[in-house]
Amino acid sequence: MMVIYIYTWSSFAGLIVSNGALPSPLTALKLIATVTFVGYAAYFFNDICDLEEDLKNFEMGNPSHAKRPLVSGTISRGLLMKFAVLSGAISLLAAFTLNLQVFLVQAVCLVLGVIYSLEPIRLKKRFFLKQLITAIGHGLSVLSGVLAAGVVTPPALFLIAINFAISIGVNPLMDLRDLRGDRAMGVSTIPVVLGPTLTVRFAIATFLSIAVASVIGYAQLGFTLAMPILATIVLTALILTVYPIMRRWDEPGYVNLVMFNRFVPLFLLLQMVPVIGILSF
Repeated sequence: MMVIYIYTWSSFAGLIVSNGALPSPLTALKLIATVTFVGYAAYFFNDICDLEEDLKNFEMGNPSHAKRPLVSGTISRGLLMKFAVLSGAISLLAAFTLNLQVFLVQAVCLVLGVIYSLEPIRLKKRFFLKQLITAIGHGLSVLSGVLAAGVVTPPALFLIAINFAISIGVNPLMDLRDLRGDRAMGVSTIPVVLGPTLTVRFAIATFLSIAVASVIGYAQLGFTLAMPILATIVLTALILTVYPIMRRWDEPGYVNLVMFNRFVPLFLLLQMVPVIGILSF
């Protein structure tokens, strides 16, 4: 569920960057509600569709699946489906109270969440489409914050772009935890197709690309010098954080530790870099 809050935080950063200042508390609350609950709806539905695979991956050594409510047996499929529908309804209602544009974006997010998990489409089982759909969803979350502000600015577009890129590069690292199970079930994730080493290198290349883009284009995008300096520092820290996974990719517990305890705080900090970069000191 941590991923849901990552999307919400990124969306809130988009709202601030577009607004150029702190938004009204009511607007912020509505945005948080719509992005958070659309995330709940998508992930609840995904857990329902993934039950058999989650059980298989748990048997093959991934401890993270034991915490999922269906795998642990703490909730039934029927009740979880009701929660998914309720979460989707709350999200759309909150989005509608913001504006029609945010409502339409969140409706698209819900549709993507369904076709991501539902057979026979089930895009998460198709090579690269899993990462692409997740990245699009992340980009749309930030776009919701931008549209809630009512102003689309170059810094906001840059924030959308870096979140899309990081999502493409980093999500395959999470799939390393399920590598054995995915191979056994014929799921073509990036780690299965490219291997663990290239998967980690792909993530590092993504961080490097964003750092270079920040240095080259910050002035044209309307940022101050603080943005590329801070971005380079945080992205360097992210590289140092994920690099050790290259040697310990076959330890799901270690991958979980790195991604949730070390990567996530740095990623959340990175969202604030464009916010600081639009301020005049």
